[in-house]
Amino acid sequence: MKQFNGISGLCASFATDERGATSVEYTVIIATIALGIIGTLDDIAPALVGIFNNAAALLNAV
Repeated sequence: MKQFNGISGLCASFATDERGATSVEYTVIIATIALGIIGTLDDIAPALVGIFNNAAALLNAV
């Protein structure tokens, strides 16, 4: 456990600690990818609905 010399030592230790930086970077990357996937699915959703409706109509006709 680190020993802190008052508030200034605590602030200096906090400012130089980089243990959580990697997880934050990965979180930002995953969030960006998720937003891209959601945006893409929102754009192609009407086409997918049309494809599945056509497939359902063809199966019902059999």
